Amino acid sequence: MKEGAGSMLIRGGSVLLEAAGAPGGARGVEILEGLDVLVSGDRIAYVGPTGSAPAAATCVEYDATGQVVMPGFVNGHTHCSMTLLRGYAQDMTLDDWLRKRIWPAEGRMTPEDIHWGALLGCVEMIAAGVTSFCDMYFKMDGVAEAVEASGLRALLSQGMAGLNQADRRRTWDASLELYHRWNGGAGGRIRVILGPHAPYTCPPDFLEEVGRLSTELGVQVTIHLAETRDEVEECLRRHGKTPVRLAFDSGLASVGMIAAHCVHAGEEDVRLLGSPRAAAVHCPVSNLNLACGIAPVARMLTAGVTVALGTDGPASGSTHEMFTAMRLATLAQKHLTGDPTALPATRALWMATRGGALALGLGDTGAIREGMKADMICVSTKGPHFQPGLDAGACLVHCARPEDVRLVMVDGRVLKKDDQVLTLDEEVIRREVEARAKRIVKSA
Repeated sequence: MKEGAGSMLIRGGSVLLEAAGAPGGARGVEILEGLDVLVSGDRIAYVGPTGSAPAAATCVEYDATGQVVMPGFVNGHTHCSMTLLRGYAQDMTLDDWLRKRIWPAEGRMTPEDIHWGALLGCVEMIAAGVTSFCDMYFKMDGVAEAVEASGLRALLSQGMAGLNQADRRRTWDASLELYHRWNGGAGGRIRVILGPHAPYTCPPDFLEEVGRLSTELGVQVTIHLAETRDEVEECLRRHGKTPVRLAFDSGLASVGMIAAHCVHAGEEDVRLLGSPRAAAVHCPVSNLNLACGIAPVARMLTAGVTVALGTDGPASGSTHEMFTAMRLATLAQKHLTGDPTALPATRALWMATRGGALALGLGDTGAIREGMKADMICVSTKGPHFQPGLDAGACLVHCARPEDVRLVMVDGRVLKKDDQVLTLDEEVIRREVEARAKRIVKSA
């Protein structure tokens, strides 16, 4: 089925739906068996009992028996092209990891490297059921081109730094160029937002300039906040404010702020993040790998914060797939709180789908219901690791694997069917990235 045309009837699957929840929006999901989902163009046209879907003139059928039909995963925070550095810098603190290994290696990357790294990231995400992602990096034209070719949906930002005038001007100009070239691109699947890296690379006056530009352009801001304890203590020492408070006072949430990490968010920070124009993105794999700590996700959710899940870049998070992120998020909250009910599987599923969509301002995605964008996946429950599947929601979080994803669709276009990604040539991309990665780290 071609993008924006025709119909598909996804027949006979179990369907993951939003469950009734707290005021302001559901915070959980439920799975109902024996439903059909009809896609027409780029939208979901009907959801109902198997056999009840209205007839479509030209309709491709997909048998979803033994599968869960669900919204595609939303990766709320990553650096897609960091596939080039996967496995390169392990067992280091965040500061050493950035300054001694990552930033020097990134300085050797060409625009073509960035493009090929993003292509591999897009292949990996499609294969694992990710349909939308939020990315911050540099030389972002190559990432936008990869998104356009892949069929994925993405929020893209040029990483901005403000420690000196040269960096300020360079990253400011690059952000505006990206916005004017790509915002609304790829048939509307690409949105360009602003990406100040973090308070420790962007002084308050620069953050205020970014906040004003966000308001002027009407675009969201994504930023790393409160990732380490040292970052928070340094921000308090220098500015008398936490990173979260500094971001709010700088106007970064005037349109919408996507705050990555928030590992060391205090009580006032959590209250601020509960603003309707803010969201937190929890990246458990990366945060545990770099020993940053465990974000207070259960407390955030109780306070009404919209919390999404992210993988971070593969150099720290190792992967772009969301099954591991969901699993570790639930287990880490149990450990942090001493409460086995702190983050139920159904809430983790919500965070990885609808929560991510709301965090990214993609309000017409992230749910299976009539009128929503047809950004959907089908996950097989037939593998032995899923059996006996007594609780499908729990098994999706604690048992499922990326290879269980059998169908991926964005805007009604099929990007993966069975074991094949249809929009990109995985083997060509893999070989190209391998050669480029070896060159980048050779002189390290």
